[in-house]
Amino acid sequence: MIYQSLETTLRHLLLERWEAIPALAMIRQPATEIRARAEALLARLPELPAPGNPSPPGSSPSNAPT
Repeated sequence: MIYQSLETTLRHLLLERWEAIPALAMIRQPATEIRARAEALLARLPELPAPGNPSPPGSSPSNAPT
């Protein structure tokens, strides 16, 4: 199965089918398309509360008990 996947990927590279390889397809996207996807994702996210203290009291090394 691994060899088959590798063979398929190498075949796509040999035949210059860049869009068939997900990583290469993403790298080749224009900035405007990436921005549009990011804005669409942002619009789907619910409103998040403002972050508070990310760590509980006493959990950082400067607050460790001595």
